[in-house]
Amino acid sequence: MASPSRLHPKPPTRTPQERLRRVLQGSESRKAYQVLPELRSDPRSWGIKVKFITKLCAHIAEDMRCYCEDHRIADDYAHICLRSPCPWEHAGAIARPRCVSHASEEAPLAANMHLVVQRYIKPWTQPLRASYSTMVVADEAVQRMHTQQTLRAICTTEVFISHCWNELFADFSSTLASKLDSETVVWVCSLGIDQNRNIGAEIGADLLGCPFALALGCASRALLVTGPDVEPLSRVWCVLEAHLAFLWKKPYDMELPPSMNCELVLQIVHAILNG
Repeated sequence: MASPSRLHPKPPTRTPQERLRRVLQGSESRKAYQVLPELRSDPRSWGIKVKFITKLCAHIAEDMRCYCEDHRIADDYAHICLRSPCPWEHAGAIARPRCVSHASEEAPLAANMHLVVQRYIKPWTQPLRASYSTMVVADEAVQRMHTQQTLRAICTTEVFISHCWNELFADFSSTLASKLDSETVVWVCSLGIDQNRNIGAEIGADLLGCPFALALGCASRALLVTGPDVEPLSRVWCVLEAHLAFLWKKPYDMELPPSMNCELVLQIVHAILNG
């Protein structure tokens, strides 16, 4: 097979990864960097500003759109290549040529959070052994010369985001951008948790001591981001997050993509009422 002509995009950070690794380990001498290992171990500090999610979405939009056009997804989650030879680097995804006889077992490949994590977040963060949010904070520490105090401020959770990975990432990003200030620090599980680690071990057995609960406890409010199918409300984790928000008297709101029309809003209301 010929070498891929559609190379995997680099992350939108500006600092070389080797330096980011040293900064995240606290092995560089600048005093402000010494707080980063501590922030990496505290889920309340795994937040990311809305503007960096908007930047991520814009950075990967064209690559993700074209990749989805050239692939479908099988029922075993493999990416089915529609072109032969396939010109794409698959960045860790299991990929195989299309078999016409199995076409009925395929579905369109959606540009959702599952794909964002698989194609971009995991490959970019694996060499650093860090989450995407932490990588961005380290990049900001180098580029903006933050103090320890300002580093804490740019990653301490303000708004906890509850959502489902099946939603389109562009809708998710645009909802946050339209409903929150760009400087707001949000906690998004896929960006805050190191996706290359054992997620089960990361969460642990203590629900009230897991990263989700600690971040929600730190946040001033919770925000459910959803689409017309209201799928998050059928997800156990999202229901637990809603329960904890109620238990801890956190304001809990639901927001929809800005492009959603009134008819779709009525569909959501109907789905909730008929649960």
